Amino acid sequence: MKKIISALFFCFMMIIPTVLNGYIYEIKVLRGWDKKNKKPCFVIGCSDFHDKTHNANTEQRTYLTHLFKSQDKATTKIILEDLSSPNNTGAYGHKQFWLNSNRGILASLTKDCKAMGLDADNIEYRYCRVIALGGLLRQINQSPYQSAPTSTIKVSSLIDEVQGMMKQVSQYNDGKSLVAWYKESCTQVRRSMQSLYMQSYAASSCAAYFDKVARYGNKLLFLKRLLTFDSALFDCTLVHNILRAVTNKSTVVALAGGTHIDRAFEQLKLQGYTQVYATPVSFKRDYDVANSLGSPIMPGGYCVKPEPIKLDVLKNYLK
Repeated sequence: MKKIISALFFCFMMIIPTVLNGYIYEIKVLRGWDKKNKKPCFVIGCSDFHDKTHNANTEQRTYLTHLFKSQDKATTKIILEDLSSPNNTGAYGHKQFWLNSNRGILASLTKDCKAMGLDADNIEYRYCRVIALGGLLRQINQSPYQSAPTSTIKVSSLIDEVQGMMKQVSQYNDGKSLVAWYKESCTQVRRSMQSLYMQSYAASSCAAYFDKVARYGNKLLFLKRLLTFDSALFDCTLVHNILRAVTNKSTVVALAGGTHIDRAFEQLKLQGYTQVYATPVSFKRDYDVANSLGSPIMPGGYCVKPEPIKLDVLKNYLK
């Protein structure tokens, strides 16, 4: 009996729910030109806002899955930011820990797309960091040592994860201007790692690091920065994968955080893509700032949070 209880406890510790779910609050569409087939191609950006509880998650996910089922699989590429599915290199979780969720618009969507026979790429890579630190969002004033992943995973693992992605980004060769942008993005991330003192605590557990470095400041702001300081690397990867996809697909759908979509699309417009559609975005205040990862905290102690939208416009571009 004691062995059975121990085994059950170990299995429970291995599966960690994703800390944040999300909903789509904006859709943007870019039009480019497919030189090979001499016809237009479209890049659709579905901007996700990370929110833990919003009831739009289920409705949007159901609509999107239904729409994808009837999509032309030969001409469509889906690119995702999905922490609950393995990525393109097979990475998924860290050591004995992994993330497991099907709540929210993106969680496990890669698995669903592949099950439908769609050509889907998951370009997420920040598994280790979200596993190690994401759970602290909801227990920011408690001891980080109470979290098993935070106490187990070393800062060196976080560093290795980011450095591995920087190495990958530095190998992209998508033209002179984008290569320069990739290089500058990597430089910015290195500077951020230095300012976060990550190398100084490389041998420490994430719990010890967070306990010492965040002790005298705003813990929530510091945690948000830790979770997002390398966002530029995801932006670069998103642009690179879109450009690869349009060489043989006429429709590319990118589902990722809204900030990533915005920054990636700005780079694509510099490469000659034209924006042909964008939904209006409405906002409201949210005083539960732990539900608004990536949004700045305003002087009044709230975050500005976008409202979810209807996804009907996608039918005009997904046939």
